[in-house]
Amino acid sequence: MATAADPRAAYTGALTARTHGVGAWAVVTLTGELDLATGDAARRELARAERETGLVLLDLRGISFMDSTGLHMVIDAARRLAERHGRLVLVDGPRAVHRIFEITGTINRLEIVRDPLEVLRDDSSAGGVDQFVPAF
Repeated sequence: MATAADPRAAYTGALTARTHGVGAWAVVTLTGELDLATGDAARRELARAERETGLVLLDLRGISFMDSTGLHMVIDAARRLAERHGRLVLVDGPRAVHRIFEITGTINRLEIVRDPLEVLRDDSSAGGVDQFVPAF
């Protein structure tokens, strides 16, 4: 897994995916459009984070558009991590992204926070929380 000082980044079309570690957490930051054209790159980055740790923080603040591809990716990742006794936490995206979770009723089945530090501060294993670099 990449460190905060050396994040890995993948760029595909209108989506950038970055992963870095904060304590025991893999923080995956997505920026751009999450749709059928870019979904594979996002899924690969998320799967890589899942292999590294059972604690994944998925930051959606930089997503400008998301369709059902992104919704399915999130639901599938949450299910896989739960089966392994892991945890997926979403950092809420813009209103249009948030609305997808509301409309589909998945908002009540997912753990969503406004600020990544809400999770990282509460986790004693995230010793490098002071080194966390927000996406924006």
